[in-house]
Amino acid sequence: MSEENAFEELKRTKEKAREISARVKKLRKQASEEKKLRDQANAKVRELKAKRDETNKRIKEVKTKLEQINQEIKKKMPEGASRGDIRREISRLEWDIQTKVMSPKKEEELAKRIEKLELQLKAWDEVDALFAEKKKLLSELDELRTSAQAFHEALLHYAKESEFHHSQLMEIIKQLKKLEPDFDEVKKKLAKAKENADKLRERISEERKAKAMERRAEIEAFQKEQEKEMKKMEAEMKKKAKELMAALKSGKKLTTEELMIIQTYLGDED
Repeated sequence: MSEENAFEELKRTKEKAREISARVKKLRKQASEEKKLRDQANAKVRELKAKRDETNKRIKEVKTKLEQINQEIKKKMPEGASRGDIRREISRLEWDIQTKVMSPKKEEELAKRIEKLELQLKAWDEVDALFAEKKKLLSELDELRTSAQAFHEALLHYAKESEFHHSQLMEIIKQLKKLEPDFDEVKKKLAKAKENADKLRERISEERKAKAMERRAEIEAFQKEQEKEMKKMEAEMKKKAKELMAALKSGKKLTTEELMIIQTYLGDED
């Protein structure tokens, strides 16, 4: 694989990995949000169910109490005269005792009659108290039934909401599972592409080192050749300078250039 192809493959694989990773991250965030909403709805369902159950329990208690009151009313309800009739009868008997001349026995009979009538009035008072309590309990029962129905309807609402968010969560999890093979495959490809790129980098590095060493060897060889050439040239120039010196000593006239050669290559010699 060429250098360009290896790094291009690594780049494409990285982009694919980032794309899948971004999709997974987005889905996981959505899953977290759906789970949170589902759990909140479930908490409301539990709360409303507890309130509904508590209300239904109270409804049963009130119904039981109403049955007891109805039994007591039936048991204590005076028979015969009404409350008004009894009061009028008591007033009439009291008036007779106060205004009419009668024997002690007759007066005692009337007094006992009044006592019995007052007992009947007391029974009416007890029945009235029972009716008042019954009315209060019936009002409470209506309110309880209204509350129980409201709790039940709200419970159904949040139960549906919980079911909706749960189905959304399951769908997201399904999508995440579908991405798992792609994610695993791209991870393998990425690992392979990195391995190829690393091998290529290593090969390129080795080739560059080899070229650098080769270049260094060429430079060193060139420098040695240059030094050899310089020494050879210097030896030749010294030889020429000695020949020119000999000619100068024999009386030959030299040019300025030839004198410079003598000065350069024989200047330090005696």
